[in-house]
Order: sequence, then C-alpha cells, then structure tokens
Amino acid sequence: MRVLSHLGGLALAVALSSPAHAAPQKRGWEGTPYFAPILSGGGVLVNGQTVVQTQIGGEVGYRYRYRKPRPHVVGRTRARAVGIYATTGSLGADVRLGSFMGPDWKVVQLLHGPDFWFDVYGSPRAPDYHLPPTVGVDLLNQVTVRIIQGQLNWVTAVSPGWVSNRQRRAPQLGPFHTMTARTAMVLRTDFGTLQLGVQRQWTSAGPVNGLILSGSL
Repeated sequence: MRVLSHLGGLALAVALSSPAHAAPQKRGWEGTPYFAPILSGGGVLVNGQTVVQTQIGGEVGYRYRYRKPRPHVVGRTRARAVGIYATTGSLGADVRLGSFMGPDWKVVQLLHGPDFWFDVYGSPRAPDYHLPPTVGVDLLNQVTVRIIQGQLNWVTAVSPGWVSNRQRRAPQLGPFHTMTARTAMVLRTDFGTLQLGVQRQWTSAGPVNGLILSGSL
C-alpha cells in the first residue's frame, strides 16, 4: 500500500543571536517556556483514492540554552497532542512527550533524545488505512542548518522507534519497529512558523510517503 500523507511535525530549532558589537554574554543556563497551537494538513493517496487529513492540537514546552564558547548546549522538552480528522471519516490521535539536547555551532545545530508517544488512527474497516493503538518511543536525531538567521532553517531528522503493540511493527527494519525520515524548510514569520517538506515512514500499514505542510502560531 502506498500512502501520501502528513503524519507529524518536525522538532523546531530557535536561532538566538546577538548584535555584532554586543558585549560578551555571560556563561550559564537560560530558558523560555512556550505554547504553540498546531494546524496541519496533507493529502493521502491510498489505492488510487485521495483523502485529505487535518491535524489540530497544541504543544507546550520549555526551550533552554547553556551559553559558553561555541558550541552552546541547547535543548527542548515538550508535550504535544493533536487530533486527526480525514475526509473518509477516519479519526486519530497522536500524543507525545519528549526531551532533546545537543550542540549548537550557530549555523548548524544537532538535537538527540527520546520521544515517548501514543497514537491511533482509523479502524479495521477504514477505507484509507488503520494503525491500531499503541505506545512507543522514538529516538530523535535531528540536524538544523540555519540558512537565514532567525528566519529560514533546513531541518532533517531520522527517528527509529519501538512499539508495545506487535501489530504495529513494520517488517524488515532490523532491531527497530518503526522509522521516520523527514526533511523540511522551516520559515519563521511575525505571525508564526510554516513548514514545507517531505517524509517517509515505515509502519505496519506499509511505507508512508508524504508531504509536510504545517504551521503553528
């Protein structure tokens, strides 16, 4: 089965910079809590049938940084929940709790860390596809390249994962049960953040090849 869809979002990096002639910044930890509403959509192509999915939800978390001579240490801990609705009538949900940390060289940033989740989609009789409920954990590995500081980033991530429900294990992934690979351009504006990219997921429903089109305020 070939599926074209958007089924998730990328972890977003925050570019923090100082004026060229500013005084040297002190060492130490600094952090900022945040809340971001989420609205995303995508087209799903299953056996020749096109379906439109919409995801609505929100994310709350805490971004932090340890300032020292480069690279800085940056991180983010967040909780995220979205509901999914498809034009076929299928419903789903995705709830996540993750914490990620890594070095920041101003132009390039790396993030790694665990992402615990629960999700479910559709039903055994769904005309598009079915993902039985399960809890799982992914290991995020993300690279962010800042093309325009504070405005435009290129984000690429690979996240192997494991699930508790045997029915959700994808075949031929070796020690992993699931896998997600995605790359996207992330544009920050005064009104929010937009993402546009592509992704591939290996799931029990088969390979998921899709477009990422999402936004948050």
